[in-house]
This record gives sequence, C-alpha cells and structure tokens, in this order.
Amino acid sequence: MMHFKQSLQTIKNELVKKEEILIHLQKNHPHLAHLSKKQILNYFNVQSLDALGGHIKEIKESQERQDTLTVQKNEVCSCRDGHGRIKDLYDSEVSAKAQIGKLSQGKRLQLSIYQCPYGSGWHLTKG
Repeated sequence: MMHFKQSLQTIKNELVKKEEILIHLQKNHPHLAHLSKKQILNYFNVQSLDALGGHIKEIKESQERQDTLTVQKNEVCSCRDGHGRIKDLYDSEVSAKAQIGKLSQGKRLQLSIYQCPYGSGWHLTKG
C-alpha cells in the first residue's frame, strides 16, 4: 500500500510541474494568457507538456549562452541605452559612420556618433 501511495504522489508531482509550465507561460507572456493548453501547445508547435518543458529549457539555455557572449563581447564597455540595454560598440569612427549609413538608408533617423567615455570605441546616438 505504501508503494502505491508513493507512486500516486510521484504522478501528482509530475502533473503539478506540467501545470506550472502553463501557468508560468500565461503569467509571463500576457499574449498567451487567454489560450487553452491545446492552443499553447500548438503555438509552440509541440505535442505534449513534456515537449513544451524541453522547448522552454532549450530557449532559456540559448538565452543564457547569448547573454554570456554579449558580456564577453562587450566586457570593456558598460554603456547602456535609454532602455537599459548594453549599447553596440564600434571599434572605429569609420565603422560607426558606416553603420549610420546602413541604418539611416531610406529612414528619417537622425543618428550621430560619439566616443565611448571608457575609451573602448564608438557609439551611436539619436539626435
């Protein structure tokens, strides 16, 4: 009888974990809040909550790797934009000006460049 209770508790714990995946998605991604379980699975193109959990884990790991690369790539400069994101850093004034040319093409953007206050390179700014 004790073994049977442990098995039921294990099953219950697994079900709770799977439901927590849905609750987490709906809470942290408001555009998913109104979707049913089936619709969420379809949205992520997976067949089960187990697959959804694996998919979410892969996304988190990918984001962590990207965050690590960003920090390593830009570890000499901590300048941030108005949204709190680390600014792109250009190694020369010429490359910063070239980027302005690419971004401004066909748009009414008023961009300019300035030297990084940490002496690490150049940044773009609006205005």
